[in-house]
Amino acid sequence: MQTMSITDTGKVVTCAVDLDAHYIAGDVSTQSLSEVWNGRLHALRECHRQKRWNELPPSCSECRDWQSARADYY
Repeated sequence: MQTMSITDTGKVVTCAVDLDAHYIAGDVSTQSLSEVWNGRLHALRECHRQKRWNELPPSCSECRDWQSARADYY
């Protein structure tokens, strides 16, 4: 929600937990940081904020790392 995880090839993943880059939210080799942040990453943040869990990609909807951050996830 506050950071951007970028692979060594410039792919932006949903979060640092997506180690294998299953869900690519952007590419900083072809987009600006602002474009990536305000594009697909923004859409994912909004799904989280609005608790629209069924619209999240599996890398988010099946993740349980949120528990360590004490997020509200129902």
